[in-house]
Amino acid sequence: MKLLPLALSGNAGFSFLSGLLLATLPKYIAGIFAASTYIPFVLIGLGLLFFAYTIWIEIKAQRPNKILAIIVQDLLWVVASLVILLTRPLSISDIGYSIIAWIGGIVLLFAILQAWGWWKKPKLES
Repeated sequence: MKLLPLALSGNAGFSFLSGLLLATLPKYIAGIFAASTYIPFVLIGLGLLFFAYTIWIEIKAQRPNKILAIIVQDLLWVVASLVILLTRPLSISDIGYSIIAWIGGIVLLFAILQAWGWWKKPKLES
């Protein structure tokens, strides 16, 4: 399997599993984060499930502009994670902040691999 579909598949799978956990076990995850509410976890989970679906479509279609949009969204996630880690604006546990850091690192890896695969792919159609 070539790099781009492999990276997209990994990202779709990771996003799907993360979204599924957040959407179906929000109270449990809120407990790990020591968060006062679980609603943001549900909303992020549903957003990740939709994101995973959009990535899944591009594994086969591989439209350059859509893949670039996925990469940009991953990078925005990483930037948002860095801002949260540097400013610590949330009342969550240290474990919660560690989870944000780990997930941010994984998403950055997917962004890099996807960007590398996108860059090497011929850009014939949009």
